[in-house]
Amino acid sequence: MQVRSILYTRREGHIGYAIRARRHTLGLTQTALAAMVGVRRNCIARHEALVSIAIDQPLVDRLALALETTPEVLWRLAAAAQLHAPRKKKAGRPHKIVPLS
Repeated sequence: MQVRSILYTRREGHIGYAIRARRHTLGLTQTALAAMVGVRRNCIARHEALVSIAIDQPLVDRLALALETTPEVLWRLAAAAQLHAPRKKKAGRPHKIVPLS
């Protein structure tokens, strides 16, 4: 049984930010990048849309090679982008309004 190492992206920032930024810089489509890496376009789209929160190291290595950079640079870009990303508002119940007596 082969064991794959998993990097949880919440720790360092979501790598989807870096993938999208670098892909746009190189003028690649999601389909083209997916073909270069050997995955489906849906895989790239899920990471860029911040749906997938974990990614294995071999995929990060292939993405870095296709995006003409290193895995370390991708992670640094991800961490930097995370600092500037808009925060999602937490869904919750509306506050109860109590009349003053």
